[in-house]
Amino acid sequence: MNEITLRDFRCFHGKQKARLAPLTLVVGENSTGKTSFMAMIRALWEIAHNNVVPNFKEEPYDLGSFAEIAHHRGGRGGRAESFEAGFAQPRMTMVRESTSRSKSRSNRLGRHPYRRSADSRTATCR
Repeated sequence: MNEITLRDFRCFHGKQKARLAPLTLVVGENSTGKTSFMAMIRALWEIAHNNVVPNFKEEPYDLGSFAEIAHHRGGRGGRAESFEAGFAQPRMTMVRESTSRSKSRSNRLGRHPYRRSADSRTATCR
């Protein structure tokens, strides 16, 4: 995963995106959504790699029921009718070199022989 998108998930109001790197630090004050964010990354990983639908009420997520997961807008705004989580995953594709000259130039410039393109997936819960 190189990017996660959340919409109306717990404390994340509206659509929020976060870029993920091989080393990503999540820091913030208490009750700002760090644990919720990490739990959703874990849930999306389970969906993507193990083809498992996570139970948000059980460990390691322990996020509660839909009423606790969907963003509460406060006051008369009430609870969001749905929440959404998605991710973009890098996909490796081959870059073809047409001549030996272009290949040596590419190596000289330090370019990797592959490039990444994003493969996005999104799930909505209502």
